[in-house]
Amino acid sequence: MVLSTLATEQTTDEPHAFILMEREQDNYPTRHLLYDIENPTPVEDGNGNKNNFIGLYSLTDEQFNNILNGIECTPTSLFELLQSGWTDVGTKRIYGSVKLNKTL
Repeated sequence: MVLSTLATEQTTDEPHAFILMEREQDNYPTRHLLYDIENPTPVEDGNGNKNNFIGLYSLTDEQFNNILNGIECTPTSLFELLQSGWTDVGTKRIYGSVKLNKTL
């Protein structure tokens, strides 16, 4: 779990926490995932049907390292990458990590 901030294009940084996961290396290009149960991803299919899915985002190596080093990033919803006909229609989330200056 990462202590963090979350913002959108319309909001400023708010305290937030989410989970970063790293998968084993295989042929699938995404090794890092960001899981955010608190912020569902609003999506829409080609027929205009809307739904909310769990906030699950694909992270590149660079984005994963940026979050760990306190640099903001805007990851891509895993549902968009799966090309299952769903498009993320919500505001883009801007994740940033808060680096602790002391050990708790």
